[in-house]
Amino acid sequence: MSRATDLELFSAIAKSGSLSEAARRLGLTAGAVSRRLAALETRLGCPLVLRNTRGMALTGEGKRFLAGADDILERIAALEDAVTSARGSLKGKLRINCSWGFGERVLSLAAAEFAAENPEIELTLLLSDPPLDPVQSGLDLVIHIGELPESRFHAKRLFRNDRILCASPSLLQKTGGSVTSPADLAKLPAISIDEDRLPGNIWELKGKNGAVRIRFQSTLRTNSSETATRWAEAGLGVILRSRWAVSDALQSGKLTQILPDLTMPSSGYAYYAGNRLASPARSFLRFLVPWLKQRGIAS
Repeated sequence: MSRATDLELFSAIAKSGSLSEAARRLGLTAGAVSRRLAALETRLGCPLVLRNTRGMALTGEGKRFLAGADDILERIAALEDAVTSARGSLKGKLRINCSWGFGERVLSLAAAEFAAENPEIELTLLLSDPPLDPVQSGLDLVIHIGELPESRFHAKRLFRNDRILCASPSLLQKTGGSVTSPADLAKLPAISIDEDRLPGNIWELKGKNGAVRIRFQSTLRTNSSETATRWAEAGLGVILRSRWAVSDALQSGKLTQILPDLTMPSSGYAYYAGNRLASPARSFLRFLVPWLKQRGIAS
């Protein structure tokens, strides 16, 4: 086996957490994976993985080897993409899944621009809540905001996109202007979104000095995040929403962020089955992150 293949093997073992799961991802038997790992450790002259009845863990050498392996694999992927691009436009199929909200408001626009730049890619965007299974649905990528639903897939953190507190300028003016502390929120009506699945009338946020729990009075409640945003723009209450969901309203001045040091941390991830992304999927991710940052949707 080539050394690049050994790097892929070890990366799969480290990220899947077990030899059997790595074997499933790579399309090999667990015995074959075990033998190839043993051969790699023999060649390097040191153990990379410690195994016991409770599972497995990387040794210090294993952690260093993984960091280097991932860097080399990324460079190989970038080189392949550079050669492909030099020969002409990207070709192939790209199937992406995303939630309805982020998909309709954000990802659909990014996908449209990417498709326009790469007309020979056959792109499919499937929207769903909850996310689809990459294997069962034949997906190249699942773009997900929030906690990752499963650990058996490869995941790549793309960007930070926290939930932030927002209110309309008209509401702030009615209630005396600026909000400078969590206690000031008690003076303001709030809008509760049922789909958030948060504890009743409590926002659990993080600030410079740690966790902050804010109890609010909900005068309006809805299971539609879009409805909540429209209500907030109309001056009916404070909302806690993802930055991507209110980026347009913030830029237009319909909403203002309040208490910017307090947020509910969240991130956007891409996850996928298999050990390596196909060229169209890699190119899309390299396109997506700067596209989001340019529009103030991600940081």
